[in-house]
Amino acid sequence: VVVARTFSKAYGLAGVRAGFGVAAPGIIAAIERARGPYTLNVIAERAAVAALTVDRPWVDERVREAIAIRDALSDALVSRGWAPLPSRANFVCVPMPGAATVATTLRQRGIRVRAFTALPGVGDALRITVGPWRLMQQLLDALPEAR
Repeated sequence: VVVARTFSKAYGLAGVRAGFGVAAPGIIAAIERARGPYTLNVIAERAAVAALTVDRPWVDERVREAIAIRDALSDALVSRGWAPLPSRANFVCVPMPGAATVATTLRQRGIRVRAFTALPGVGDALRITVGPWRLMQQLLDALPEAR
């Protein structure tokens, strides 16, 4: 098992393309043998270290904010008749027949979601990444017309 984390969402560092992994020593050794010699530039490394040390309160606030928005989005979807799956991630998965068509219609309106077809035990579904509430509201407003 390898637990991998990026600095993209909660840390606000998607552009630096940094992350880390935790695993048993034998697995890490195999990964080290397979990867190239230059995996991270100095700027990305310093940004990642600062995110883990200096900026921890900022990161904690972003995590709290994302959780609150995710929960509010789920509640809003339920109040509109949808049945989002329980989530502890930075996205909500909503079972929805015709999800691919809905995703295409939303994309034409500038709203990006990921469609899945025939997920085992779920069927068709939309994966909605949590973002600022104004964007979640745009999705909620457009969703009924996109069906």
